[in-house]
Amino acid sequence: MRAGRLLLLALTATFAVAAPALAGKKVPSAEQGAVPFMVGAPLGLETGPTVRPGDIAWRETLRPERNVRLLDAAVARKRPAAPGVAAGTVLFGYRLGSGVAYCPPGDLSRGVVTVQCFRDFNRDGKFEGAYVTEYMDMGSPYLAGSVHALAGAGNMRYERVAWSEAAPIEGAYRFEGFKAGQPRFRLVVDGVKADDLVACEAAEDGCRISGLTLRVEPQGDAARITLLSASPDRQIQLNMYGLSLPGPRD
Repeated sequence: MRAGRLLLLALTATFAVAAPALAGKKVPSAEQGAVPFMVGAPLGLETGPTVRPGDIAWRETLRPERNVRLLDAAVARKRPAAPGVAAGTVLFGYRLGSGVAYCPPGDLSRGVVTVQCFRDFNRDGKFEGAYVTEYMDMGSPYLAGSVHALAGAGNMRYERVAWSEAAPIEGAYRFEGFKAGQPRFRLVVDGVKADDLVACEAAEDGCRISGLTLRVEPQGDAARITLLSASPDRQIQLNMYGLSLPGPRD
């Protein structure tokens, strides 16, 4: 299964057994999802750089917003085959249309990686359900493919942990030029380019993008970028397949 495309969904400042019912609805046995990330301070804008189309304008660190620590080991799965997960592993939240699954980061040094992801359907602090997902051709430990093959799990206990406990990955914004006078950028996550371009939206004091207020001044085809302000609580959400996922989070 190919990992599919990566879409920047939102920017904010702020089974062998039947699938269980949730709020009167059956939970799909396979879903595509998105990962919300907390974003660190922008790096590289301190000197007001001048960048040409294709240049990285600034970098920042990303950590998954939702994380838990597995307290009980998860045993290996036979069909489809997926390795067990050790107790103490920090799992990141993978948002689905029906709720949130929690997955271990993928080790991409081993090529195609298959892992188990888990669900707590009754919110009792134990995982009753498990999916399988693959990491492939993406180069990042948090950009999983769709989850599928939902089945019962062994009621492994977990505890919630702060987003700061998750290992960081690198995000960057690449300048892509101007269109109708608007500066446009592309998000790159661990070297993986998002499909969509993001405009820096005009504001009275400059333009705004991803919780940042910038002054972007044309210099021919290039642009001089000055950071005016940055929100202290920045967040982005990455949709792996371009699928809209409405509804509240768990």
